[in-house]
Amino acid sequence: MANNFFAAVIVSGGGAGALDDINHNSIADGDGAIVIDAVNNYAYFYTYDSSSSDAESSPDIINPDSNSGDGRWILTTSQSLNSFWRDLTAVTTLSGFLSQLGVQYDYLFIPAGAMDSLTTNGAAASVNEYATNDIMMRYLAFDGATEQFAAFSLPMPATWDRSTIRAKFYWAPASGASSGDTVEWELAAGALSNDDAIDAALGTSQVISDTVTAGEDGDLHITARTPAITVGGTPALGDLIHFKVSRNVGGTDDMTEDAWLFGIVIEFANTNTVTAWS
Repeated sequence: MANNFFAAVIVSGGGAGALDDINHNSIADGDGAIVIDAVNNYAYFYTYDSSSSDAESSPDIINPDSNSGDGRWILTTSQSLNSFWRDLTAVTTLSGFLSQLGVQYDYLFIPAGAMDSLTTNGAAASVNEYATNDIMMRYLAFDGATEQFAAFSLPMPATWDRSTIRAKFYWAPASGASSGDTVEWELAAGALSNDDAIDAALGTSQVISDTVTAGEDGDLHITARTPAITVGGTPALGDLIHFKVSRNVGGTDDMTEDAWLFGIVIEFANTNTVTAWS
C-alpha cells in the first residue's frame, strides 16, 4: 500500500494550510508532503519520520503542533517555484514525476506461511487459534536460547530504486513472557542475477529491538523500523532477492520464551519507471 501524501501552502505557523497544522494522528511513518510556498517562491518536499525526536528547525525539521512525542517532517529537497513548474511541465516519465515529488515509498508484506525454516537451526512452523473470535494466526516460533532462522525469496517490484530497504516485524511472545521483556529481530538480504552462484553471501544484517507489552501473548506486537538494510550483491531489475530472518538471541534480548513471528513488512523506495519486458 502506498503512503499518504499531504499538501500545504506554508511550512510552519500553525494556521490553516500550514504543514505543522496537520494532525500527527493522521500521519504515518514514510508519508510525504509538498509545501507550495508562493510567498517565498519555494517548493519544499518532506518525508515523515515517526521515530525522530530531533529539535524543530524550519524548514529542515518540522514538528506537528499537535504532537508532544516523536515524529517529525524531514525536508528531503527544495527548489524555487519557477524551477519546479518548469521541471514539472517537462516530465514525461513516472520516474521523472516521482523525482519532482521527492522519494515515495511502498511496502510488501511477507507472512510467516510464505517463509521456509532453515534445515540448520530452523524456526518451528505452527498455527494458533485465538479462540474467542476464531482468529487463526500462522507463525514461526523462534527460541529464546538458540538462534534460529527462516528465509524467503522474491523479485522486488520493478519500481524499486535498488537501494537500501527497511523492515518491521509483526510478532507475539509465547505464553509465559513478562511485560517489559525484550526481543531482537534480525534481517539480511542479497540479490541474485542470472548466472550468479545461488550460495552467495548476503548483505550486512540489521537488528531491531521490541518490548513485550502489558497484554503479553494476547497482543500483536509491531516493531519500529530497522536501520537501512543494504542488499548484498549488485541489485538489478528482475533479480531474485533472498532474505534471511532470525531472532538475535543475546545482546538486549532477554525473553526466555519463544517469539512467534507472524510476518514482515519490507519498505522500499519507488523511483524507477516500469517498462514492459523486451
